[in-house]
Amino acid sequence: MIYKLSPVSKEDGNFTCAWFDDDEYLWHDPRIGMPGSLLSDWDVPELRIYSKSGSTSVLFNPGAYAVSELVKEKINYIPGVEFLPIYLQGEGVYYLLHVTTCIELPKGTDHRLAAGPSGNISNIYSFPRGCSVPSGFFRILHPSNSAAGKAGFYTAETYLSGDESRVVEVACEGYLKLESVQSS
Repeated sequence: MIYKLSPVSKEDGNFTCAWFDDDEYLWHDPRIGMPGSLLSDWDVPELRIYSKSGSTSVLFNPGAYAVSELVKEKINYIPGVEFLPIYLQGEGVYYLLHVTTCIELPKGTDHRLAAGPSGNISNIYSFPRGCSVPSGFFRILHPSNSAAGKAGFYTAETYLSGDESRVVEVACEGYLKLESVQSS
């Protein structure tokens, strides 16, 4: 089964996991949207939590998820991801989940491309039953002839497959959920 990893929302529409960002609410490292390891070139950014109730074991930012040391320890054996340290003011070190494995869109995947000249994948609704995907964390490359694909970027959604999927959901303590995205 293939699952999409998503933040859990509260009844008021906010996410249950705390928001992390920089002082201008503009933190974004475009390399996070590309496959391959970043550890050797990574400079630890200093960021902060934007939540009156403080940090949570999983943090959210539109560009990335970050996890506590405890969550990292529970899932660090799962393939397809590396943990990039970030420093959070008043909280210490957390780790970005940087997906290093990516694949081309499997044939038969129910998806939509963005209108206009970009040609990027805008939505993936479901993967075909029996399609071949790697075990663990992965993302989908934008088409090579699209704007993002020409630059080597993959889609923002993080996918999981294999027996490790439920381990991730439990380790993330209800802050992230798994949504099935495979045709039955």
